Amino acid sequence: MNNKNINKDNNEKQYVLNFLKTTQGKDWVKRNSIDINSMIKTEGPDFVFENLDGSKIGLEVTKLIVPCENTFATQTLISIGNQVRAFIKKKYNIDISVIIDKYDKRIWSGKKSDFLDAAYHPGFKKILSIKQFKDSFIKAMERNVHLFKPGNIIQESIDVNGDLFKITAEAWINPFVGQYDTHVNNVQLCIENPITELQDEINKKNRKYASYKEKCKQCTLLIIIPDCREGSSCSFNRLLLKMHHFKSKFKYTILFDSKSQEVIYI
Repeated sequence: MNNKNINKDNNEKQYVLNFLKTTQGKDWVKRNSIDINSMIKTEGPDFVFENLDGSKIGLEVTKLIVPCENTFATQTLISIGNQVRAFIKKKYNIDISVIIDKYDKRIWSGKKSDFLDAAYHPGFKKILSIKQFKDSFIKAMERNVHLFKPGNIIQESIDVNGDLFKITAEAWINPFVGQYDTHVNNVQLCIENPITELQDEINKKNRKYASYKEKCKQCTLLIIIPDCREGSSCSFNRLLLKMHHFKSKFKYTILFDSKSQEVIYI
């Protein structure tokens, strides 16, 4: 299994564990008479539990990514950062966390056009050369590998065809997420009530529902709203969600906000 899949599996498991700690998560366990210690990681659905009579209960986990103009850039840089961290771990056996910033070359002024551009198009959406950025990133980390000790913060600048990036790295976990991590500072607009995108995500899983049922008696769909660190930012009005009828083949379809830990059955 490659590092990308390992990170994905670990993230999914953490989402599930966080969900199970909530009042609604505990209610889901009780409602289905689930043995909480029976959880195993599978593929399609992502997790399978056993209930008290030995029946299999499936839990499929998916993220609701509502793209904005900056999503591709953020997710690309997160992916590159994770690849570089994996490279340093494999070659030097050092775990690191990194923060990636990009210099905004726009001119800030009191002009209305500049103000509106900054307000409606925050952050950045383009990366001119992904390969050059990654190669420069690796070289910068290797130049400083002897300095990766707890308490040392490494900062390096990278110029990619005129685009300036700053890399901040240290051999320590990100205290906000409790693990080694890649963080990209890229602002994006919050999308309000993306109902269509939510139904589209449910539809993707509906098409696989028959295959999920081959492994379990019943299956629940847990839809994660990731925080803005992953290049997507959206919010829902709870009343609007309750009023809307979503078409789902799953016994329970649950929305879980990873930041607020809010749980909504839809």
